[in-house]
Amino acid sequence: MDEGAEINIGLETGEKETHVMKVKDERGQVADEIQARAFEERIQNNVEKKLLQFEALMGEYAKQKVSEGLTVYLADGAVGNGEVVDGKLSVNLPNGNEIRTVRDNELAKPYIAILDGVGITYEEYAMAAAESTALHESVHMIIDSRPGSKLEKDFKDATDIENDEGGYTLSLLDEGITYAFQLEVDSESEVMKKLEKEKPQTKDNFIVETRKILGEKLREKVRTYVGNGWAINGAFLEDAGKMMKEIDMKRYIAESRLEKVSHSR
Repeated sequence: MDEGAEINIGLETGEKETHVMKVKDERGQVADEIQARAFEERIQNNVEKKLLQFEALMGEYAKQKVSEGLTVYLADGAVGNGEVVDGKLSVNLPNGNEIRTVRDNELAKPYIAILDGVGITYEEYAMAAAESTALHESVHMIIDSRPGSKLEKDFKDATDIENDEGGYTLSLLDEGITYAFQLEVDSESEVMKKLEKEKPQTKDNFIVETRKILGEKLREKVRTYVGNGWAINGAFLEDAGKMMKEIDMKRYIAESRLEKVSHSR
């Protein structure tokens, strides 16, 4: 398969169904056409509809319009990782050969044992994790939490909470909404549900822990708004602000600044 070749398949339901999400395999020499096609079908079946719902949830606070088209670029690297750089969404996914030979990797054996214990193949896990990553990063692309955005202004009007100079306050709101939505989506994934109780528990740092706490607090509200097809409004922002006031925001901002400095070195 040529590097950067585009895959865009429709699902046959009597006539060709139109999808707004596509996949491009940019893994160069390790590109895998069959896997990429399978991943695109998963994205179109499992992620596309969810992102359109999230776009509707964000309403006037949406920056990226998934409804206008979104391409996911496959990159070679550790599964579960992804990034958005200059509006380009890349998701790591080992190719089929790497997945088939993972059992030969001594470092992977403890995790393979966990997957075996719950009846999940590594291929199923890799595809589900890449799918989850694609959704998570896409949600961040949709939310317009940039300094000076309408969300920043309306959040201040609804809560009297000013965004800090580094933008970490609004960034936390962004992360909380993202995490809440992700929890709802992952709760529908059979792979993620099976792994939830079995995966190794690691201690999150304060920044990650705070984002998750806000996400848990916002989960019910996000579920209600999405279920009713409502867009985020002043009432939502007011409630989110109340939840954020229960969090140690000074520490969150301070540690976020330190993390940014350490990453820039």
